[in-house]
Amino acid sequence: MTGSFPDRLIYFNNEFLHLVGGSNLPAEFTVEENSQQGQARIQVQVHNPCLCFHRIDQRKFEYVKEKRCADSVVMEILPTHGWRLHIFELKKRVGHKEWLHIVQQFQGAFLRALALAGILGFGDPVSTTCYTGFRQDAMQSSATADTVLLKPLAYSPSQGHPYYSWTSGRLHLADFAWAKHVKVPLNVSTGDGYIDVS
Repeated sequence: MTGSFPDRLIYFNNEFLHLVGGSNLPAEFTVEENSQQGQARIQVQVHNPCLCFHRIDQRKFEYVKEKRCADSVVMEILPTHGWRLHIFELKKRVGHKEWLHIVQQFQGAFLRALALAGILGFGDPVSTTCYTGFRQDAMQSSATADTVLLKPLAYSPSQGHPYYSWTSGRLHLADFAWAKHVKVPLNVSTGDGYIDVS
């Protein structure tokens, strides 16, 4: 394959793709959620050039089985070699049912990111990190309720009980990929948050 990734950006819809950074100074971009369940936004600081695919969850991608998808995918171009993948999902509340859904959204976004990376001529990411922005952490109460009520819940064997995957900082995205998970608490009133992904 020929052509560097900047040359291949012409094949993407600029309404959903933004190039951020590129200088020696830190740069910032915003990941937003504007649903009926509540608005939320995370201000993200980066130190390398990044390709930001926003609202990727609103684009149809019928070629993979997992239809659910996270809010945004960000490809961080490393100065030495390769790239890092960052996936963002924002929620007002995270209990065990919401968390199971979020994990599926991360899995769907991961597969879409690999497809986009193929167009750009990238290989697999050096690392993948998933970020969950939330106002209310209801996982502890959900885990207690599940234990007390002995509810039959359908968990993926690779994930185990949702509470433990939520607290472990590690996610199973596919048979060939695991990711780091970072929780980003949002302001309860405004839904705003901040993270530096360096």
